[in-house]
Amino acid sequence: MENFIIDIPGQARQIIPKTNPTAVRAALQAQRRAAQAQNAQPTWQHPNEMYDFIGRQEDYRDYSYLDTAGKVTVGIGYMVPNVEEMKKLPLVDRRSKLPVGELRKQQEYEMLHNFAQQKMQNGKLNVVSEHYKGMSTLMLPENVAAEITRQHIDQEQKHVRNNFPTYDQLNPKAQIGIMDLRYNLGGKKFNRKNWPKLHDALEKFDYTTAAKEVDRIGVGEARNTATKQLFLDAAAERMKTAEEFTSSSRGLLDF
Repeated sequence: MENFIIDIPGQARQIIPKTNPTAVRAALQAQRRAAQAQNAQPTWQHPNEMYDFIGRQEDYRDYSYLDTAGKVTVGIGYMVPNVEEMKKLPLVDRRSKLPVGELRKQQEYEMLHNFAQQKMQNGKLNVVSEHYKGMSTLMLPENVAAEITRQHIDQEQKHVRNNFPTYDQLNPKAQIGIMDLRYNLGGKKFNRKNWPKLHDALEKFDYTTAAKEVDRIGVGEARNTATKQLFLDAAAERMKTAEEFTSSSRGLLDF
């Protein structure tokens, strides 16, 4: 073969004589930069996988309850910040499945809030969510809960993009992992100040190190393991891509 044929994304095909190694090296470098730039575009446009993952981890409950921090929660882990927000939700009676008015919503919120005040110890509420089945009278229909979850994830994702410069360049699985942490912990807890090693690792696309930094206190082992696996999968995919690139370019400079 007298010439090398090198395709560079976004540019015309280059045909370079084998006798010009400097030009070949330059073209291969340009090819690599173009490929990296192309891969740096947002790789994940359809959020269903993220919705499904976070929904499975949070789990839908057909009763109102308190989270471990004593916050009133409904549906798929949706924390209700105050009684006024509780009044806005389309809650229904758990038995009749009929809509209820603002007074019932206020009573439910206050009942749970008062229970939290009585049972909180050192900022934690050690009561399993199933305990509230006997207390709760209201629920958020599952289809409504799913839509609220999707909207919440979309909104939180905007905040993450604004505060995480490499978010759109991350592997899709790593994006899901970050959003699971954000959804679960909230912006006040999940930030660079509290999770510096994780943020540093992801800004370097070091998914293996990131996987070691995702464990949350007070979160079940199964959820921590599932989130960790997302980053490990991202690391494996990154390694595979690097190996494929190395394999495709191997030999071109051996002349």
